[in-house]
Amino acid sequence: AQGQTFSFPDIFPEKDRTLAEGSMEEMQEKFMEDEKQRQKLDPRRGGVTEWFGL
Repeated sequence: AQGQTFSFPDIFPEKDRTLAEGSMEEMQEKFMEDEKQRQKLDPRRGGVTEWFGL
């Protein structure tokens, strides 16, 4: 396979950079926010987030 390069197709054209409803990025954003809230509200996790700088 020498000299062969694989270029990924442009699945995400520039005009679609805004987060589409239900897109993977949006779901990740929501998930991260939910996790942050959960960690804040859960007293048993106290201190752990500071160790990892989260």
